[in-house]
Amino acid sequence: MRGDAETESAMADINHRILFAGLAAFLGGCSGAYFEQSLSSTSTTSFTTAAAPTPAASTSLANVSASAVSDDSSKPAASGRVYLLRGLIGDIFSRGMDTLANEMNKRGVPAQTHGVFAWAWVADEAARAYRSDGAPIVLIGHSTGGDNAIAMARRLGEAKVPVAMLITFDPTPIADPIPANVAHAFNIYQSSNPIGGGQIRPGPGFRGHLANINLREHREIIHITMDKSATLHALVGAKILEAVAATKTPRNTAAAPRNLSPRLAAAGAPVQMPPAAVTEPPVPIKYTIPSAAPIVIWDSGMPVTVAPADTLETIAQKYGVPIWGIAQLNNLISAEGIQPGQRLVVPRNAFAPEPLDIAEPKPVVAARNKGKPARDARVKPAKLVSQAGAGGN
Repeated sequence: MRGDAETESAMADINHRILFAGLAAFLGGCSGAYFEQSLSSTSTTSFTTAAAPTPAASTSLANVSASAVSDDSSKPAASGRVYLLRGLIGDIFSRGMDTLANEMNKRGVPAQTHGVFAWAWVADEAARAYRSDGAPIVLIGHSTGGDNAIAMARRLGEAKVPVAMLITFDPTPIADPIPANVAHAFNIYQSSNPIGGGQIRPGPGFRGHLANINLREHREIIHITMDKSATLHALVGAKILEAVAATKTPRNTAAAPRNLSPRLAAAGAPVQMPPAAVTEPPVPIKYTIPSAAPIVIWDSGMPVTVAPADTLETIAQKYGVPIWGIAQLNNLISAEGIQPGQRLVVPRNAFAPEPLDIAEPKPVVAARNKGKPARDARVKPAKLVSQAGAGGN
């Protein structure tokens, strides 16, 4: 019953309320002007049937344990559904979830925002909807809502329902591990935040893509504005659209991963995920984006072997990733520190999505470097020591 589920949710989350409500109230008093603007957004309260993107080869469910999902493939897959959870005091602090939901609805993927304590009955509703039409499920949460989005995924796993994608915006350090029914998990966080700042970790049986993206060097973003960033909405929205399209095939079908979209491939963009490199399970990754570098969300890492003629620069060019990314994932302190036959982890995109065109609202909180000339985001070999060390937290 819904009432029992709501009671269960409230009891499970009481520690979150005690730990974080005071800090949230303090930070809210510092940024009232920002939230006055964000309160104008409206939440989406119901799902609607919409035209779905063109189906593509399935990659999201390829690495999910077959025992963790339903094996009913008789029903045709429908357009995906996105469930978003606000954090504590979410009507003030997490209205960016409403904005992101509206963006997804505009693009034909039904999305719906809920309060932080509604996760259990929302999970039950999501399970019933999935059994009806097989629409891929995407879960998103901000702050404590991120913790409860993970709890939603666990509850869906208990019901043998897969989760195509799980996205958390700065969850707390006490968030649960990612369950085995999740195909893609992204955590966008800041390790320096007094609220949130938590990393996600794989749970027993997890075999999907997992990435922790630390924005501690991007100080124009903080815990209470992270969910409202148009830059993050564009990157996350593109991931959602690709995941929904890629999972609209019969369930438990592990098709070959695709590389770039035809338009990007025609433009000569670098291949991000060579077919020969995806035979091994994805490697969970965590990295800190340098302050001068643009924000990028990779799905996971893939192992590669250094060839005799390889350098860090040629490997970066081959896989279409920046040098700093490879340096961080492998704790490299020198560009000359790689040897033939060495195994490296290279960041990858399972779908290679293009960011959506979402206008950035006029910021209320000024960036630290406002008015200063932009620095070159490329990382020179001499800077590998500082950039590689940034990924350790």
